Amino acid sequence: MNTLDAFNLAVADHQAGRLAEAEAQYRRILADHPDHAGALQLLGVIAHQVGHHEAAIELIRRAIALNPHRADYHANLGAVYSARGQVSEVIACLEQALRLAPNHPNAASNLAGIFKARGQIDQAIECYKKSISQRPQWAEAHWNLGLMLLLKGDFERGLGEYEWRRRVAQFELPFVADRRTWDGSNLNGGRILLYCEQGLGDTIQFVRYFKAIAQRGGRIIFACQTELRRLLEGQLPVEVWLNPDDPLSQIDVQCSLLSLPLAFKTTLDSIPTEVPYIRADAELYQQWQSRLAEDGRRKIGLVWAGRPDHHNDQNRSIALSELAMLGNIRGVHWISLQKGGAAMQAKTIKDLPLTDWTDELNDPADTAALVANLDGVVTVDTFVAHLAGAMGKPIWLLLPFLPDWRWMLNRADSPWYPTIRLFRQVTPRDWKTPVEELSRALAT
Repeated sequence: MNTLDAFNLAVADHQAGRLAEAEAQYRRILADHPDHAGALQLLGVIAHQVGHHEAAIELIRRAIALNPHRADYHANLGAVYSARGQVSEVIACLEQALRLAPNHPNAASNLAGIFKARGQIDQAIECYKKSISQRPQWAEAHWNLGLMLLLKGDFERGLGEYEWRRRVAQFELPFVADRRTWDGSNLNGGRILLYCEQGLGDTIQFVRYFKAIAQRGGRIIFACQTELRRLLEGQLPVEVWLNPDDPLSQIDVQCSLLSLPLAFKTTLDSIPTEVPYIRADAELYQQWQSRLAEDGRRKIGLVWAGRPDHHNDQNRSIALSELAMLGNIRGVHWISLQKGGAAMQAKTIKDLPLTDWTDELNDPADTAALVANLDGVVTVDTFVAHLAGAMGKPIWLLLPFLPDWRWMLNRADSPWYPTIRLFRQVTPRDWKTPVEELSRALAT
């Protein structure tokens, strides 16, 4: 077998995921041709894929020394540096790849990710646009472009790009093949399927549109997370309630909750902001009221961590120890609203005494009833922030350096919830500054 055939066979094995076979073939080629740049570079890619990053860097740099004009070599080296967290090296590699091949979509997209992580949103937008110009149907680039535009508050362009999430593998949206997606037009008594998407907080945020849908003549069938049914039933103009996996009844049109802002052509100035649009059950409210005796202190709920399986949880959640200074604020009765494994941290933090009734919070309806009895909530970006915001409660929200799109950038308020005050990281993963700012705000 000649060298070209052997190399093509190795590449075929590599692309099919047969890494051991591909590696063995690349090494055989290099035994006879030590300066085969292609085999060196792809052997480095395999080393990167199996986590041997130092070996990958050495192999790919050898390939670049032999053939410095291959943009994909520089882009792949950038991917290895990215895995090692060497941001400056990543940028240098990707910029060199783009100098050699200005139309290289992967290099542009990867560079956009670096700019995004550093908060350089305008540069990230330009990179995503460049990627899309080369691969117009690349859903992930469109989706990421939408996220960046929405972060900047550009709803006019951002909401349309955000719709490309439907073609991204991580989103599995229900779809009724013979029913069109609602475009915001008058429904004239037609039946519209609205279905939840992503987390509980997303559902809470976007059910605010249901009243307007009913005003446009829509008869709403709502496929809702099971956990939210007890809280929301009776508060929304819903004709039929479904669990997400229930068989669908007859409908005319459909729409995901997160597509409702697009259907309504929402801008920053037209977001429905009337609160409260969710209220606690009166009986549950009274049960908690009888247990929260007035003692002259403000009653403030506290949440410091979200679900650990959330894609951005390492950035949005905070260790309770970093909030210990809140215990120095006079006149506050701290009440834990923290669920999950992170709740155990409260047992080791003595400087921030917490009343903990979370074992009795079995679903969001219970949480809402307790929140309704509080004077406010301090939280990270979790479901509780949306719940308290929808209830019109004062909220002090701690945000990571690069927040979720709905909190946007460089502002202390939210156009979605008029009672929220935002406290942002100034640098990535540094909670000291926003926590100190929040502490001063609460103290005054």
